[in-house]
Amino acid sequence: MSTIIVIGRSDAMSRGVNKERARGFGRVDVSPGVGKHRMIIGSRRLSSPSLPEFPRRGVISHGGVGELEVRAHGACFSGTKSDEGSELLIDSLLGLLPGEALESVLDLGCGNGWLLTVAMRASGANTGFGVDVSKAAVTSARATAEANGVDVDIILGDAADREEPALAGLGGFDLVLLNPPFHQGTTIETETAVAVPTAQPHRRLRR
Repeated sequence: MSTIIVIGRSDAMSRGVNKERARGFGRVDVSPGVGKHRMIIGSRRLSSPSLPEFPRRGVISHGGVGELEVRAHGACFSGTKSDEGSELLIDSLLGLLPGEALESVLDLGCGNGWLLTVAMRASGANTGFGVDVSKAAVTSARATAEANGVDVDIILGDAADREEPALAGLGGFDLVLLNPPFHQGTTIETETAVAVPTAQPHRRLRR
């Protein structure tokens, strides 16, 4: 018999953890809280667990570019959905693009890859790079681009770090996208959103 024990702070847990654990185990027990912490214990492993499949698949439809398939792994912010910031950015981008195709596009903080994929299609660029500090986002962005037949490189790196080695050899781009994150993990904060615009975008534009 296999047993898995999850330990965490009580105020950071939800009943959703119990529900997910029950997908794979016939019994789920929750210990009493000790020092603001508790355990969730899964035992009696099911022979046919009902586990979620990743990456998740979804479709985002935008009037200017039609429908695009989006793929996302579990820890990718916004999952297979768009967000208001990305929608606004695409609306503005479609009205500003020149008549001729661009050469290259860079997306700083690419998330699930939808924004970069849209920009590649709309601009006609043949070179695209995405950067994100989240491994789940990097994997999701790669899967989203592949699902839509778009060839891009996705890099794991911190766009807010001026000395980030992953960005050192990228050079200049015709278009730099930035929908800055207002979160760190699941915590809402503004420091990252302030740091990224002053650190990278203007340095990456082709002169």
